[in-house]
Amino acid sequence: MFDVFLKVLGAIFAKPLGNIIFGVIVIFAIGIPIYRSQDTFAWVIVGIIITVVGILRIILNVILNSNDSVKEGSEKIIMNAEENFDKAIEDFSEAIKLEPGNPLNYIKRGISYRNKKEFDLAIADFNAAINIEPNKYGFFYFERSLAYIIKGEKNLAISDIEMAIKIDPENKDYREALNDIKAA
Repeated sequence: MFDVFLKVLGAIFAKPLGNIIFGVIVIFAIGIPIYRSQDTFAWVIVGIIITVVGILRIILNVILNSNDSVKEGSEKIIMNAEENFDKAIEDFSEAIKLEPGNPLNYIKRGISYRNKKEFDLAIADFNAAINIEPNKYGFFYFERSLAYIIKGEKNLAISDIEMAIKIDPENKDYREALNDIKAA
């Protein structure tokens, strides 16, 4: 009989919700019926502790599972992006036809070309975006600098990052990148 009780108790505590149910049972089935006894307070505290442990286990499971879901989701996005650079290029090319004066479409297509390791096409798109809005966005120059870095054109990359800093002097990432390139 005691073995069965231990198996049931083990099954209850195997799941976080079991902690909560058992804690509530301890409070209401044991603690409250012996009200006015000196043990009442102790049983209620035990029930509360068991219930809180169950709640904490549920919260911990949600946090751990959500991190796994985010990680899995990120991995899927990266895999899809790698497989869909051609589709992205096609979509941004269509967007450029519809709205040729929007520099962001060129930047996005340029990033897709760069990710495909088609650096000359990427640089051409970054140039097109810069020609549309030459002094408005530092990240246009920064994106082009990344293509230059990968191509091994260090001086052009430095020049672009310096221009990005001139446009957006508060951006610490540009300064760090500039220092890293100069140090390399």
